[in-house]
Formats: sequence, C-alpha cells, structure tokens
Amino acid sequence: MSEESDRDRALSAYASEVRAFHRFFAALLLGLAAFHLLVVAPYLRMRAGLPVISDKLAAARVQIKSGEDVQRAAEAVAASLSPFRQALVAGPERLRKSIAEFVARGRAVVGATGDPFRAGVKVPKEGAQPAPEEETITVDEAIRRQIGKEIESLGMAFDQALESARTIKDIPHDVETALRETRGAVGRDVISLNEILRQAFDADPYFWKRWERPGATFGAASPRADEAMRRIESGLRGLLKTLATASAQAKTQQQEIAAGVEAVRASEVELRERMAKTREVFGRLPLGIDEAARIYPLVAVVLALTACVRLRRLLVLRQALGIAAADAAAPSWVIASPVSPGRWWSVVLVAAPLLAAVHSAATAGADPGLFTTTLGDQSRGMHVGFIVGYTVLGVLAALQFAMAARVLLAGAAGTTPGG
Repeated sequence: MSEESDRDRALSAYASEVRAFHRFFAALLLGLAAFHLLVVAPYLRMRAGLPVISDKLAAARVQIKSGEDVQRAAEAVAASLSPFRQALVAGPERLRKSIAEFVARGRAVVGATGDPFRAGVKVPKEGAQPAPEEETITVDEAIRRQIGKEIESLGMAFDQALESARTIKDIPHDVETALRETRGAVGRDVISLNEILRQAFDADPYFWKRWERPGATFGAASPRADEAMRRIESGLRGLLKTLATASAQAKTQQQEIAAGVEAVRASEVELRERMAKTREVFGRLPLGIDEAARIYPLVAVVLALTACVRLRRLLVLRQALGIAAADAAAPSWVIASPVSPGRWWSVVLVAAPLLAAVHSAATAGADPGLFTTTLGDQSRGMHVGFIVGYTVLGVLAALQFAMAARVLLAGAAGTTPGG
C-alpha cells in the first residue's frame, strides 16, 4: 500500500507539473506569437525595407543620370556634325567663286578670243615654308588644285566632326555603331568627290556654272556627283535619325523611371509614417520600440531555453514513472502522448519559440542601425555584444531542444499510432 501511495503521489505531482508546464507553454506561445507577429517582426521588416527603398532610389538616380548622359551625348554628336554640314552647304558656292576668279584671270591674259584655261597664272607654291612662294601654272591646273583643296578641307571637317564625337563619354552602343558606319561610308563618298569633280571639269570646263542656282549642291556638277551627294546626305540623315531615336528613348525611359521613383518615394513616406506611429505608441512606455526589438530576441531565446529545460525534466519524470501510466495520469498536448497529434507535432510545437527567437535575432543582428546609443549614434560595440548574446543563448537553447526532440522522436510507448 505504501508503494502504491508513493506512486500515486508521484503521478499526482507529475500531473501538477504537466499542468503548470501547459500554462507556462501556452502563455509563452501566445505571448511570443502576439508580440513577434504583431510588433517585432513588422517593425523589423519596416526597418529592413528602408535600405531596400534607398537602394532602389539610388539605382533610379543612376539610371536617370545615364539617360541624361545619353541625351547629352546625342546632342553633342549632332552638334559636332554641324560644322561639316555647313561646309557641305557652303562648299559649292565657295569653289564656284574660286574657279570663276581663275577663269577671269586667265581671260584677262589671253583676251576674249583665247582659251582662258591654257593661260598661266601665279598661285602660291604648294608646300612652300615658311614664307609662301609663287609659281606660274595654267588655269586648268589651278582649278584642279582648288578642287582638291576644297574637298580636302571638306574631308578634314568631316574627320574633325567624328573625332570630336568619339571623345564624348557615355555614347550609346547604337550611336557608336552608327558613327563607325558613317565614318566608313560617308568618308569614302566625300573623298570620291575630288575625282568626280575633276572628271566633271574634264567633261565640261564650265560645269561650275551649274552651282549658280540658289541652294545648289556638289551634286549639280554631274550625275556621279549627284549620286555621291545622295549617299552622303542619306548617311548623315541616318546618323541624325539614330541620334534622335536614342535621345527620345532615353527621355521616355527617364519619364518611366521618374514615375517609378515617385511610387517608391510614396512607399518610403508611408513606411516612415508607420514606423513613426509605432514609435509613438511605444513612446508612452518605459521601453522604446528600438530597445524592445533589441531585447526581444534575448527574452525569446531565454524563454525557449526555459521551456526546453522544463520539458526535458518532464520527459525524464515521464520515463521514470512509466510512459503509459504518466500519460494516463496527465495527458499532454505538448508531449507526444495519445491526446497529441503525433511526435512531429510535439517537435514543431516545442521548436516554435526557438524559431521565433532565431528569426528575430537574425533580423535584428542584420540591422546595425538598430544598435544605437542614447544620443542616437550607431554603436559597433553594442551591436557585437548583442550578437554574442544572441549566439550564446541560442546555442544553449538549440542544444536543449535537440536533446528534448531526440526523446520526443524516440517513439516510446504511449504515442499515437503512426505518430
């Protein structure tokens, strides 16, 4: 009788401990769930969201600047082509006047009946340095030289325009490709004008009179000159179209990015307002929200550690009293007994407080700005100290949980079938 009485008292004491553990664990689960899910986790997510928003705004600023660079580059390339296009327009009239002057000088030498193109005229000697010397050549040769000089000047203007464009930073790839193609195609056609105009001169010494018409281009000299000018103008139009397209696309992208920036800024304002309201609520309490977010992982892991230690004690008592008798005297929804869904249910349930502690510790530890002094300055020492505390307590709790889980998963008698 005495042994039965002692066993009954032991089972009664075990049942009391189980009920006390149930109350503690239920309060722990409800308290951590409420505070973690409703306060700490949302606040830490809001804090983590601010750097993400800042990164998005920084990336948007980079994209906007890139778009501005593209527009400036396109405008600069178009501007660099302007001197060449002006030279291309003014060239025929300038060359016409030079040729007309040579012809007039030749006619003054040979008279009204002579051939002015065979007359000799004095011109600066080519390559004479430093003081220019004069030499006498025929008007025919002087005109050929003048054609060469004019086209050479035009080619130099074209090369300078493209060289100036190539020095511009941040040129879009399609613009750079168009520049390279234009240099090859238009450059060849510009150089070919020298031979084409000389051939036009051979065919008709007075071909230059065709440039007397207002707005006449080099193309008026001959059909071949007209074809060359069409190709040159087509190449320039294509390049300018590419520049305009690149600039328009950059402008459209800037507008889209600007709209996105406004949306991100609106979300930032909303997020900061929510954080301010949270701080205002906690401002009425002795502990601010930042302090609560720092301390909560420590409290959570200590409670999880306590729960695991108490659970291990119950498991030891349960084993000593006999699992079947202990479960009959004190059915538990935590320990894997017939009234619980199974062994894995028990493991997951016991792991919940530890998981909440680990999650909050990892999130808080990843936010150095959370660890500040009373003056608001970020403290590296405080950050490191809290991380050490999180880690040490977390390891202890994990070890206790591992030992308790091993017992729960052992599948001792008294568990539900398949549990």
